[in-house]
Amino acid sequence: MLAAATKRTVSDYAAEKLWQPLGAEADATWIIDATGQEVTFAYVNAVLRDWARLGLMLANGGNWQGKTIVPEDWLTASAADALPTESPRVKYGYQIWHSADCRRFSLRGLRGQYILIDPDLKLVLVQTALSGGLPEFVELLALWNALRAQVQ
Repeated sequence: MLAAATKRTVSDYAAEKLWQPLGAEADATWIIDATGQEVTFAYVNAVLRDWARLGLMLANGGNWQGKTIVPEDWLTASAADALPTESPRVKYGYQIWHSADCRRFSLRGLRGQYILIDPDLKLVLVQTALSGGLPEFVELLALWNALRAQVQ
């Protein structure tokens, strides 16, 4: 729908509206399906520092170096509209996983890709991996909570 509405590829649109304003170090890419369309529900690839830039922008209410990249109202709505999941501590909406009891949230990819964001502490943790099982996630959360405790 986005490609049809903008009459351009999703990656070109994202480059203009997101990656270029963030000063991305490298072009982000999506996997292309058999019809030539970007697989936009997943499979976006970017370098670690660019994922961190994205996380810091989100931690700052959608702002990056004094410029609004994502409207703060959209971020607020993503939390307000988030739906409960199988875990009572987590909600999901707008492709964002929200902590049910506070403002922390995360972006999660396939097989262990995570961007954990704490806007109150302006703290971001990015992990790339090739796993994503529960033991690895528990370990990542332990690291995240230890980091947060150090900066609080």
